[in-house]
Amino acid sequence: MNSFLNQITSFDMEILIHDDASTDGTAAILESYEKRSKHILPLIQKNNKFSTGIRAINPLYNFPRARGKYIALCEGDDYWGDVHKIQRQVAEMEAHPEVSISFHPARVHAFHSDQATDYVGWYGMKKKIVHCKDVILGGGGFMPTSTMMLRQDRAQEITKFFQVNNQAPVGDFFIQIIAANPNGALYIPDITSDYSMNSAGSWTSSMRNPKLRYEWAKKIMPTIETVKEKFSDENQHYLNKIMGKELIRFGWSCEVSLEWKKDLIRKYRVRLNLWQKLLWILIFRNKYYNKLRKCIKSVMLTIWKRKWR
Repeated sequence: MNSFLNQITSFDMEILIHDDASTDGTAAILESYEKRSKHILPLIQKNNKFSTGIRAINPLYNFPRARGKYIALCEGDDYWGDVHKIQRQVAEMEAHPEVSISFHPARVHAFHSDQATDYVGWYGMKKKIVHCKDVILGGGGFMPTSTMMLRQDRAQEITKFFQVNNQAPVGDFFIQIIAANPNGALYIPDITSDYSMNSAGSWTSSMRNPKLRYEWAKKIMPTIETVKEKFSDENQHYLNKIMGKELIRFGWSCEVSLEWKKDLIRKYRVRLNLWQKLLWILIFRNKYYNKLRKCIKSVMLTIWKRKWR
């Protein structure tokens, strides 16, 4: 919260916060901040929306409340590490009216640590327009959430998409590709945000659960099919590649049951290329594949433990 309030700008900012019926005292903290600043506008839910399957919290509950020309995102335990972040990013958006979204790299921290361990969203030292194709193929992690800034008109288009597809299992991927369509995204090589890796309940940690991964895959596929109508034939081809890539990633998992794999392949086999279809026929549908992968994984883990004793 302080990283928002500390921003130095030549224009007014409103801070829109969505509290999803938290039970850890966050609502009381937000209310105390609201009293301190007229720019803080919290929305405190009485019923948890995440538990009903809604993942696109910002597009559904914050974007419609926004009154500014631009919308900057920040979620969870992430924060802005530079007091001039918003001023600089708005200036870049003003200088590039042809794009509807901009982003920059972020420092990575382990959860509850101030020590930076890596960087995400780093694509070189030069400012550039990234093609929509690259945003699609980059997946949901292409742009760190806390670095994204959208134009208001495109944000409202994204809200309408999620009002129809409110059970989409993720928000970031669709925010990025819709906003980058068709003119791409502005990449700014300034590191002014911080990202917390593997925080409790994060997407990264939840995907370790086989059942959650299966439910995620079942929802992401039809949502991609729905969004494709907004794109050119070329970019639809890249969205198909993303679907095929996700099916193969799902197939590689030794934790996911063969029945779950078959269920998805039956529905979306047409999105696989020839190599991916051969991989499925020869390996993934083999009933012994999961057992073999688990055995190899166990052996490798044993060897690693002995090596480092």
